[in-house]
Amino acid sequence: MNLAPAIQILLVLLPIYLLRFNLGPLPTTALEILLLLIFAAWLWLYRRDLKTRLNNFIQPPLWRNLYFGAGLWLIAGLVAVGVNHFSLAALGLWRAYFLEPILLFVVIGDLLKRRKITPEKIIFSLNLSALICAVWAISQPWLGGGMMSTEILNAPQVWRATGPFPQSNFLGLFLGPIIILGVGQIFKYKKANPRLALFYLATFLLSMVAIVMARSQGAALGVAAGLASFGWTFNRKYRRQTIIIAIILLGLAFAVAPSRNYLIKRIEFQTLSEQLRLNIWQGAADMIKTHPLLGVGLRGYQELAPKYQKFYYQPGTKILVSVETHPYPHDLFLAIWAELGLYGLLIFLLVIVQFFLQLKQDKKLDHFLSISLMAAITTILVHGLVDTPYFKNDLAIIFWVVIALAGLA
Repeated sequence: MNLAPAIQILLVLLPIYLLRFNLGPLPTTALEILLLLIFAAWLWLYRRDLKTRLNNFIQPPLWRNLYFGAGLWLIAGLVAVGVNHFSLAALGLWRAYFLEPILLFVVIGDLLKRRKITPEKIIFSLNLSALICAVWAISQPWLGGGMMSTEILNAPQVWRATGPFPQSNFLGLFLGPIIILGVGQIFKYKKANPRLALFYLATFLLSMVAIVMARSQGAALGVAAGLASFGWTFNRKYRRQTIIIAIILLGLAFAVAPSRNYLIKRIEFQTLSEQLRLNIWQGAADMIKTHPLLGVGLRGYQELAPKYQKFYYQPGTKILVSVETHPYPHDLFLAIWAELGLYGLLIFLLVIVQFFLQLKQDKKLDHFLSISLMAAITTILVHGLVDTPYFKNDLAIIFWVVIALAGLA
């Protein structure tokens, strides 16, 4: 039995976590059922040498071992469940955002080492999913869907693409790291397999159109950072060109009045979106000051946000603009610190350090794969400055799939 096709199907169908239902008293999703079936099949297929495989996962030095970091992250999530008194809601989030993505991380990591699946198949499957979501989003002006959003205070609402997701930001969060993974494949196959290279190029371009239609500035920022990382690490002789291109693009942006005014407003946090984010970040910072070490537990931020987040009033007029609270504080690092505490944030940073050390020391890993993985994580981390690109079923899986690819050697 070959599990590779099942894993590819799962990666293509990541958005099916939106299909939610109950199995008896337990809420679940279509994605979760498929993932658990794959893990059960893996356990059955390799039951005879499972102990040996598990022992091989943990190799010294532990502080540099990706599986060790994954185990600590799993424990950090479980402690956060305990902080929230082992509530069913917190356990559900731990299962979806910690346990299941790491189970898939273990399966993919093992199959990669057994050469039962290749990184190319994994990246292709993710990009196929991105292409479907991008085409879905681009077709929404004609087929219907999307959402209305207030971008400028007192101005009419604007339409934003969402693809298969309920919110436009979800679309940008999903597409960003995936299409950056595909950039390396464009260069890898441009001569060896031009049609495949064209597929990745089309996915990238259509996804960028979808991100623009979603008005996801965070995703655009993350993708720009990923591309800069890719250009910087692609070849040392291209570093100067990368810097020159970045300077030219910034110069052109600031040379044109509309784009210059737009960027200045964004940088100075003058728009409604930035003002609301500042308000949310202040509430999250106050929550962290009260619970710095252990945090407030999984789902604790959503439950306690009304206590810490102040209502937002229009500057000058003092007109009430927003009393809305959010599941997470639109910043990955604040979200982790608030819910998992300082120790959880340190463990997350340890995993990131392990990831980059693994890529740095692995001389056998394909060059295009290595720099694409670094660029994808860079995309996630930079996007994480203004949003939360982890605490969602599909996003947690994408993160740990990228980590698993780094542990190929």
